[in-house]
Amino acid sequence: MVSFTLLADENIPAVDTYFGAFASIRRVAGRTLDHSQLQGVDLLLVRSVTRVDEALLRGSAVKFVGTATSGFDHIDRDYLAQHNIGFAHAPGSNANSVVEYVLAAIAAVEDKLERLLGGGSIGIIGYGVIGKAVAALFDALGIRCRIYDPWLAQHTIPYPAGLDDVLRCDVVTVHAQLTNAQPWPSFHLLGRRELERLQRGSLLINASRGSVIDNFALLDYLDAVPDQPVVLDVWEGEPAVNAALLDKVTLGTAHIAGYSLDGKLQAPLPGTSDCRRYRRRVGARRRLRFSCLQTSLEQGSCATCCRTATILLRTIRCCAKRLPPRCKHGAPGLALIDCVRLTASAGSWPDLQ
Repeated sequence: MVSFTLLADENIPAVDTYFGAFASIRRVAGRTLDHSQLQGVDLLLVRSVTRVDEALLRGSAVKFVGTATSGFDHIDRDYLAQHNIGFAHAPGSNANSVVEYVLAAIAAVEDKLERLLGGGSIGIIGYGVIGKAVAALFDALGIRCRIYDPWLAQHTIPYPAGLDDVLRCDVVTVHAQLTNAQPWPSFHLLGRRELERLQRGSLLINASRGSVIDNFALLDYLDAVPDQPVVLDVWEGEPAVNAALLDKVTLGTAHIAGYSLDGKLQAPLPGTSDCRRYRRRVGARRRLRFSCLQTSLEQGSCATCCRTATILLRTIRCCAKRLPPRCKHGAPGLALIDCVRLTASAGSWPDLQ
């Protein structure tokens, strides 16, 4: 049997379960990975903390790169394509975790959740996998949604709206993919002009990419409107954090909205199938078995749906009758994980992505 060498970020779980049947696995710290560590490596599996480009890959034998993340702005896909290097990412693997983060953030800030339930509206920027999951949850709760995504045919969006209309909602949550592509780049999509269109007292949440909001413009805006509630999970210049901005926001977290066991277990799945295709091309045929992993995923899915139900049942008593207190597998609900404010200074960034 042909065996390959796979180099994986040390913080990606279940790599042995997914790839151990056909690859020799080495672990590495993703933040400090450099070109010298790729000697003899066929397959590379990273997270968002590793920049994958010519500087890292030039002259290496790497034939496949997978990222255990939904986004891929840390990957130079043009370079991969030019050098016939396979690529896969994990869109939606952490979608449910991000939905839970958004819901918990809204519940934690003042009376925002009660206002939404009392007839308010939520504006969603970006209608990809995560944006759709956010919309589905709030639509199921009877909360009005307004969705902005100019890249999609508007008839495919259930509640389409212009950016100005979305910014006038009681809660605005950002889930746009970071891109500089024309005609609708999302880089600095929300600058000072857009921020000034926010309804005073509305809640702004960014759980997408830091640069979708101009952080310096946001800091200036919060200096002028200090009582505007803002929740940031992502920051321009990560892993460095603008300490002044952190001090101004209502809740600041370290890019952990999608950081969950079930999301991390599901993230390598797309890479597994692509790696298997690569393996077949060079003659390896051994079949992978995922019985224990499937069990873990099933339990993780159980825990996730119960955790969501617990948040809702404890926070929105008037809606309790709409949600089962137990998931379909009968697992009991889990305790609500508190949202906490990080007291981090610029440059000190937990290795949680």
